[in-house]
Amino acid sequence: MFGAFAFRAQQRADQLEARQQRIESVLTAPDVRMASTEQTGYGTGTVASSRERDLVLFTLRDGRQLPTAKTYQLWFI
Repeated sequence: MFGAFAFRAQQRADQLEARQQRIESVLTAPDVRMASTEQTGYGTGTVASSRERDLVLFTLRDGRQLPTAKTYQLWFI
């Protein structure tokens, strides 16, 4: 039982580390471009992107909690 728990914990740690590396890769890219916009009542959205690394990062600050029947959508055009 403990072995399975330890394996899952290590797997989770590996996933978090990989996610952190992707985030850092976008933010430290030499061609990183960033844009932010504030929507009253919905928070501030920021996009960081790198064509060179083929990665995009989106963050939402101060976003409001939506009712369970609704979700946020992010569209790239």
